[in-house]
Amino acid sequence: MAFRFTYKSYQDVRHNTVLYFLPVIYLLSFTFYFFILPLNWKIEIDGIITNLIAENRYWKFFLKGITNIVIFTIVSYLLIEVLKIHDHFYDRYIIRWRKYYDRDFILPRLCKPFLSNTSSDRFFEEANHNKSRFMQELYYPFVGDEIEKINKNLRTRFYEVITIYWFTQVNEFAFILSFIILNILAISTRDQGLLQNLPFYLLFLLILFIINWLWRKANHPKLENATIAQINDIHDNPALLKELEDRFKRICSRYNIPLNG
Repeated sequence: MAFRFTYKSYQDVRHNTVLYFLPVIYLLSFTFYFFILPLNWKIEIDGIITNLIAENRYWKFFLKGITNIVIFTIVSYLLIEVLKIHDHFYDRYIIRWRKYYDRDFILPRLCKPFLSNTSSDRFFEEANHNKSRFMQELYYPFVGDEIEKINKNLRTRFYEVITIYWFTQVNEFAFILSFIILNILAISTRDQGLLQNLPFYLLFLLILFIINWLWRKANHPKLENATIAQINDIHDNPALLKELEDRFKRICSRYNIPLNG
């Protein structure tokens, strides 16, 4: 895995998100270990690690660091690249931004030249129930990886701004998970130090959550502009516009959406 950001494909976007999540999970884990975990928990964890690695104290220190890096890298890769928890779980079932963005932003602008020839209400009713199919038929054939139709720079620009969005989703997921873990620890351990500092920890998480929310909001106009630029590139090319029209007619026929003329 290359430790640098690239934006040539959507696979690169996931790769970038893994790289970003690594320092996030490092910081959270070390913060919990050094500042939040009760002392008796730290002693137990140290004892487990000590029993697993070399007795020499220099090797012990080295192997602890290597072990942490390896474990956190594997966890980050599994969560983001394999499970795609930010996309297939957090966004799909909780935030649902991608569904609404595809249905309410991309499809109306993409199909605008042809919507007057059909019942737009019926079209978007079917698009709501079959959003993935509509996107696969109407949008991705023009902007997908390895498809040389729209300007490459426009695709790269979109990947740059969508990467920032996924960064904010990873942050948000990490903050919510930290909130849950903090409260579980406070309730289960009844540690007085943790209970006394819990309001401060929760306030700090809330501040981070708000900052992240503002970052995401600031990125949304850039994401919309990048999407519109791709759609305009399709509309401005007569061959691509004709292909889009044919695809639009086919999907209307498939879902029994009436067409005029």
